[in-house]
Amino acid sequence: MPAKKQSPTDKSVIFAELEKTDVQKVRIWYNVFKNMKLYCIQNFWRENPTDNWRFGKAITFHPEDIDKIISALTDMREWYEENAATFPVDSGLE
Repeated sequence: MPAKKQSPTDKSVIFAELEKTDVQKVRIWYNVFKNMKLYCIQNFWRENPTDNWRFGKAITFHPEDIDKIISALTDMREWYEENAATFPVDSGLE
């Protein structure tokens, strides 16, 4: 999902949200917090589907690392596609 058209002066830009369950999601976003520019992949959670989302653990990185991260994720996907059939069923990796 491409980022919504937002001004570069906005304090946050959400590029994607991936719902894992009705009480967990992962957000890929840019955020300004305490005057720091954060580029994040962050978990969000809530107790019940009707509750507000709460911040969970995040991985933050610099914009110059984005290409390296994309390359590593591409390598991971290719490796997985080549090896997924060999994973034991109970490994949790499928």
